Amino acid sequence: MSENTSFHLNQEMRLEILLLAYEKQIDAIINHNELSFKVFSWSTTLLLALVGYVMTQNPNLRILDRLLLSIATLVLFSMTFWWQKQNFVETTEHGQNVEKLHQILHLTEPDYFVNGPVLEREIHMALAKSRAKSGLSPYNLILLVMTIVALSALWTR
Repeated sequence: MSENTSFHLNQEMRLEILLLAYEKQIDAIINHNELSFKVFSWSTTLLLALVGYVMTQNPNLRILDRLLLSIATLVLFSMTFWWQKQNFVETTEHGQNVEKLHQILHLTEPDYFVNGPVLEREIHMALAKSRAKSGLSPYNLILLVMTIVALSALWTR
């Protein structure tokens, strides 16, 4: 008594689904980029607070205090660096999905549609690609420099 309940989508429904998938991928890239900036802001703020704390304290901080602050700084750097790198991997995957959808939907072919391409490539795509190639971002590089500054402030005061 098994019935064949296959469901076939017409061309218009397929296009709607593809456009929705495209929109969701772009939204994911934008969200990843915004979250990446927030994590960067929070971590650099903590590093700046650490440098400010060290600068305003007595230059004779105990070795144990310096060690604990150094460990906390390195843990913050490691966690943030790793998170940023994972975020870039996910952003790249979304970018690759968008590229596939561009090809399927012919969104960047100037002569495919009467009035030119429906959508232009988003700046978020270029950003995602450039970050993914190196595995690093300007955020991680700045974070590395700030970590070095925080550690040197801790041990040279």
